[in-house]
Amino acid sequence: PGKSAAEISSLVGKAWKALPDGQRKPYEDDAAGRRVEHKERGKSKATANVGKRKNDDDKKEESDEQKSKPKSRKRLKKNEDPNKPRAPLTAFNLFAKERREAIKKG
Repeated sequence: PGKSAAEISSLVGKAWKALPDGQRKPYEDDAAGRRVEHKERGKSKATANVGKRKNDDDKKEESDEQKSKPKSRKRLKKNEDPNKPRAPLTAFNLFAKERREAIKKG
């Protein structure tokens, strides 16, 4: 109890390194399945957007607007798709998620 996030992360990392390959396998299999699902979702979304283009008038308006305003990171992030799928969890992330609570408690 009362451990900092850095201490907890360190303990989880040490536990992961000490874990034998046989005990890592379920986490690695789960992570591999999540990667495949993530790639499939990305492919289906990419094919759904094929052929969708802005007309030339929109391009001209945007280019004039872009010239007058400096590009900033916030502006680029603002235009990102909020429904974009997040990257899948790795085997270590799955392990850490499971063990973090147990380590916090003591």
